[in-house]
Amino acid sequence: MHAAAFRPLAAALFAAAALAAPAKTTELDWCTVEAPEVWVPGGPFEVTVTLKEGAGIPKGTQANVHMQWFKKDGFGGMVS
Repeated sequence: MHAAAFRPLAAALFAAAALAAPAKTTELDWCTVEAPEVWVPGGPFEVTVTLKEGAGIPKGTQANVHMQWFKKDGFGGMVS
């Protein structure tokens, strides 16, 4: 069988491993961010941002989340 035939399977296995990776929780003054420590480029991943009660954010405020990726030597681009 040609090696290219295994690429979709390999991608699926890497994506499954990334989804099973433990989440890292980061606490900020105004929110808590949960994101996987590892993810596969091109694969799915989930990031949860939870606003904290009493953080001074007025009701009805909208939040925009911009995700960026970085190369080893600097900015890589926008993810979303």
